[in-house]
Amino acid sequence: MKLGFFTAFRDMDRYYIRSCEELGIPYEVIDLIGPNWLEEVMNSDCDGFLCRPPSKYQERKSMFDERLYTISNFLGKKIYPSYDEFFIYENKKMMSYWLKINNFPHAETKVFYDKKQFMKFLDEEDLSVVIKTNIGSTAKGWRLLKNKAEARFIADMTFGKGSTKVAPDYTKQYTGKIFRVPAIDTIQKHFLIVQKFEKIKWDCA
Repeated sequence: MKLGFFTAFRDMDRYYIRSCEELGIPYEVIDLIGPNWLEEVMNSDCDGFLCRPPSKYQERKSMFDERLYTISNFLGKKIYPSYDEFFIYENKKMMSYWLKINNFPHAETKVFYDKKQFMKFLDEEDLSVVIKTNIGSTAKGWRLLKNKAEARFIADMTFGKGSTKVAPDYTKQYTGKIFRVPAIDTIQKHFLIVQKFEKIKWDCA
């Protein structure tokens, strides 16, 4: 048996490499963001591939989704975790669909691609909702709406004011240790993820 590891922006594959070397398992490392990634995968004699996708930027996550889909479905290569598991990883939209279909308890989630539908939802529902970015871990990228004016501002930033062609963008994440500025590398536009606000208490006992 020979295993393949996909590496990219972070050296998460080092844990796989260390394990294979300790166990004496042959392995190959393929740079999934390299210019020859497809040829390398096609020519590889590995029995399967392991991967840890990035979770910082939506563009990088989308790139991994596209290339892992190509490897799994077009080439028929075995990957672990499975493509379906990769696809919902760090994807709040897909995760909400999966949780609902499989009847798992979760905060009620709506995804809006139209500003009028979003504002109509707020007119008909309690304003106690949270806006979230599609990607982002450790409680990053969320915002509890306080009033309709704030909701209108976020809607205009996300969908544009008058035309979607002039939608600026929206981000809740900030960067900078001394001067806090919007993290423009996490911008999101043309859709909003809205979840019902739930008061919860973590019990670590």
